[in-house]
Amino acid sequence: MSELSLLQYSDLPKQQNYRIRVARRVRSGLFEEQKSMSDREYAITAVQNAEQLDQAMCLVHDCYVERGFIKPIDQGKRIRIFEQSNVLSTFIALDGSDVVVGTIGIVSDSDIGLPSEKFFAEEIGLIRSSGNRIIEITNLAMVPDSRGRSLFLDLSRLVIAYALSHCVDKIFIAVSPSHASIYHSIFQFDQIGDVRTYCDETCDSVVGMVMSMDECFARAKKMDALLGNNSFIIDLLSTKNPFIKDKSFWAPTVIRYGA
Repeated sequence: MSELSLLQYSDLPKQQNYRIRVARRVRSGLFEEQKSMSDREYAITAVQNAEQLDQAMCLVHDCYVERGFIKPIDQGKRIRIFEQSNVLSTFIALDGSDVVVGTIGIVSDSDIGLPSEKFFAEEIGLIRSSGNRIIEITNLAMVPDSRGRSLFLDLSRLVIAYALSHCVDKIFIAVSPSHASIYHSIFQFDQIGDVRTYCDETCDSVVGMVMSMDECFARAKKMDALLGNNSFIIDLLSTKNPFIKDKSFWAPTVIRYGA
């Protein structure tokens, strides 16, 4: 593969209509976007201490085991080399009792590579060879009652704000094929490569997807144009993204295992 091949949805009317249906489903209430951040039943923050990090990693483990992505681990936490290094920034959603109800991790590219590089080495290598600064989304997990609600949107918007703040060029994520349509229609990711299996012993089929920061907002506006009076995507990603203005999220302190 001499050049990067993105498996993009075409602009054929059939595909446009599908993307519009996905976007309208999201807008109709999946994310409860009408609530302001102060009205949320959770507060999003960077991990502040080891106890919060433990809660987040236990949540990742339990969610991934429940969905068949990984087998149970004796310690009840999935701790890889990334969780033990300063390349992973972990963000959490805390409920009113300071219990972690959602988490997301952002891995910056480094000498140890990215989490999905073992399975998407060629694709990630080609992105990197063009001089792009890459981050990967990892450890996305939420308690069952919060899945499919505004929490998923807020965690995803935080990543976009992080990318803008840290001059990131590309965002990579490996997702279940069934989730690819939302990432494409709402967050402007494109599939890269074919379906891969992380583990033959579990049901962990994934597709790699990449977002180009220099294109995502223009594409979001184009998608909004297709939605007409139902437009909302550029507001979600940029105009009304509360994390873009809040610089407190990008403090240099990184809580990790083995520190």
